[in-house]
Amino acid sequence: VNNEPTQREKPYQAATTGANPHAEISKAKNALLKKAEELVGSNAHSTPMSEKPSCTPIPGTTSGASEGGETEGAAATETSICYVDGDLTISNPTTWSIDADENLIIVAKGDIVFSGTAPLNTITPGGFLGFIAGGTITFEEDMGNTTSQQPNTLTPTPTVHAVFLADSITIDGEPTGNGQFVGKGVFAAVNDIMLQRKLSAGGDEYPASYFIHDSLLVQNAPDFFKSTRLEWGK
Repeated sequence: VNNEPTQREKPYQAATTGANPHAEISKAKNALLKKAEELVGSNAHSTPMSEKPSCTPIPGTTSGASEGGETEGAAATETSICYVDGDLTISNPTTWSIDADENLIIVAKGDIVFSGTAPLNTITPGGFLGFIAGGTITFEEDMGNTTSQQPNTLTPTPTVHAVFLADSITIDGEPTGNGQFVGKGVFAAVNDIMLQRKLSAGGDEYPASYFIHDSLLVQNAPDFFKSTRLEWGK
């Protein structure tokens, strides 16, 4: 009987999985910040942003499904990265349209703050959009929809649609009441996610913050956004 240990490589899995999610998220965030600085640090992007930025394409950073599957909606494509050496404000965006063959990642060494009444973006299946902050990601109180437009259904209009990774994530709110925040995608924080919304009307009928997980964003994430897990056995 051969009792020598053998090494079996498991398919790519999201970097934010693990036995200790806080530690895994922190490790993933720091590794991605470092990688982005190494790749495009000399071409650091200006701030603030409103229009969808034109970022630095990184050769060899493709997207693809895990476990031998095909990328949903599009062939593998290069990833473009915008790196900001400090804080970033994205205010009153003209809704960014992410195409099926587009991978866009926005990285800020400090905080990222979103504000504006229009939805941040739309994503065609196959595309990818990610935001990584070294500090806090904040969605200000003006981002959201009126409750009359957003009944408590399974298909509300997303306020934002992307992967968000930071030390902390805050959904800002005011005591006088706010619009409903609808987040679609993946929201991961090392410390906490603060939900501060309060609806002035319809609070007993509609959630003030509504989240929809999008597994396609995990499937279509660029390879460098993931980690390889190894399993040993005899």
